[in-house]
Amino acid sequence: MARNKSAVSLKEKITRKGYTNPARQVTDLYGVRVITYYSEQVDLIADRLSSNLVVDELNCVDKRAQLISDEQFGYKSVHLVVNAPPSLPRQWAQVRNVRFEIQIRSVLDQAWAEIEHEVVYKSGIQYPPEIRRRFAAIAANFEILEREFISLREKRWMMVDDYLEEYRHAERLDEAFDAARLVAALEWLCPAGKGWRQWSRDNETPEVTSKQAVTLLREAAITNALELSSAVYDKEFRTASESLASLQGGSVNEMSHVTVVGALAAAKDFDILRRQLPGLAESAEFVEVFTKQQRDRS
Repeated sequence: MARNKSAVSLKEKITRKGYTNPARQVTDLYGVRVITYYSEQVDLIADRLSSNLVVDELNCVDKRAQLISDEQFGYKSVHLVVNAPPSLPRQWAQVRNVRFEIQIRSVLDQAWAEIEHEVVYKSGIQYPPEIRRRFAAIAANFEILEREFISLREKRWMMVDDYLEEYRHAERLDEAFDAARLVAALEWLCPAGKGWRQWSRDNETPEVTSKQAVTLLREAAITNALELSSAVYDKEFRTASESLASLQGGSVNEMSHVTVVGALAAAKDFDILRRQLPGLAESAEFVEVFTKQQRDRS
């Protein structure tokens, strides 16, 4: 989200803060807000932004540090004051000297902050301590909610681990895939390839979700770990995947799980990949390998 501070809001802030040199003292005339799923992602985002922008360290604020006691709850957000880097392309030259603020917080912190800002900060009302304590209690409950969401997120990977252990013992290989079973099956069959678990740990977003991968493989008649194993070790597929890996500058064993899934669908019928994942189907390596495979079959 991005916004320009309105003239009314700017005037109110200058008056309230007693600024004598607003041009230098106002750091949030332009603002951007980055909302993460979890508060644990805030520092990662802040580090990545800081490494790509010119940071005004003196005016950056970590609001979390202002909650000085373990028993305090309230506004949690990281505010970076930055300038665009000098390396910007020429067409962006007009913003090189523009200072702006980036606020980074989780979606639950955002919900609390929006309501608190409207009811308390902007209202001009001096609430008594017992009312402010109720706002702090809401913030405390949001922290509990976030911990529960994180716990549920980790439960997903515990399920993957359980399925992985079953596959290693050749158990329930014919159980129909859901996203967790597919992730486990690929970790079993392609352990060196980068998969959804690692993408999640690295806070990266793959081009294909595990749910999309299940749908893609289902159309290619691969619906469980037994069928996936047979397809992965198929001689024709191994030949095609070796060619694909070579063109991508890697090895078959190190192919990402998205690449493996896309290759399996393309090996079955390249039109499946075109329909389901046109972006992947348009990659030069996929086109070269699997259109050749289709020509050889015909």
